[in-house]
Amino acid sequence: MNEAPDNRNRIRESERIAEDQNHAYEDCERLKTLIRGGKYRLDCGHHVTLNHHFGNNIAIINGKDLKIICTLCLY
Repeated sequence: MNEAPDNRNRIRESERIAEDQNHAYEDCERLKTLIRGGKYRLDCGHHVTLNHHFGNNIAIINGKDLKIICTLCLY
């Protein structure tokens, strides 16, 4: 019977940690506002115009150094 309160405490603690982690991240909308409408030369050498229907799609490769390339060069 002593396990039930201990399990409840663990659940509460994990919920608190999850809530703290959610507050550590900004919303994706902020990233969109930072890059909206810009024209960029990508790491792969191609160009992209964001928010344009003829623009290339891009991929962000996460790691020690960010790498931003078009999806044509992704494969």
